[in-house]
Amino acid sequence: MENNTLTIKLASDFRDYYDHVFAGSWQEADATYERVSTSGLARPEMLSMMESINLKVPLHGTVTELREKLLGQLSYLGSSRLVDDYMRELMHVVVYLEPNAHRGEGKIKLSLTEAMQRYPGHYATQFIPANGGRLGESLRYLRVGRRQFWLRYSSKDDWRSNVGDVNIEFLCEERPKSNEDMMRLSEPLLAVDFVKADGLYAIDYNIAPGLSGTGLEKVLTSSDILVELQTWFAAR
Repeated sequence: MENNTLTIKLASDFRDYYDHVFAGSWQEADATYERVSTSGLARPEMLSMMESINLKVPLHGTVTELREKLLGQLSYLGSSRLVDDYMRELMHVVVYLEPNAHRGEGKIKLSLTEAMQRYPGHYATQFIPANGGRLGESLRYLRVGRRQFWLRYSSKDDWRSNVGDVNIEFLCEERPKSNEDMMRLSEPLLAVDFVKADGLYAIDYNIAPGLSGTGLEKVLTSSDILVELQTWFAAR
């Protein structure tokens, strides 16, 4: 079957600007694109997967496990009182209340001391402040089929880059270095979020990223997205 004749049905829990290109509920479809905001790997598996492909990630584990890892970084303080003060005042972690959530949801930032008191068994990551600041900023690698883009998210009033008064900058389209085999792409759309500190830390891997409002609408038409999806499904 030709790529451009492949009919795709959408199964999703949110709307996006290109949704009108999918088959109607009354139509027969050759494939179904499942785009669910809570789909994908849970946080522990996600972080391990990103590590396995050589992305740098924050320290992670249950809050109790994370405390032991972080304590190893504080040996230079010597005094246990200094360590306690540091954990209470300066060392923060991100605790995941909903391990499958994205878009800034299902997580809270706490001091390590408070996290130990309230959520010792919950999964958490070391909090990496973007560029040493208190407000959220992240870089997003966005892949739509064979095409890939970079965006910058920044919040004016929240530690999460995509929560509150948010500014999204479309940075560039990055040309693939080679004609990558479509069979190697695990999902037709995906996004990886990074925080810049002493290097880039990968903090989220999302297989149902929202595209509306990102500036991508000016670069990638709904028809362009359909072509990328058709090409991806035809290669399966």
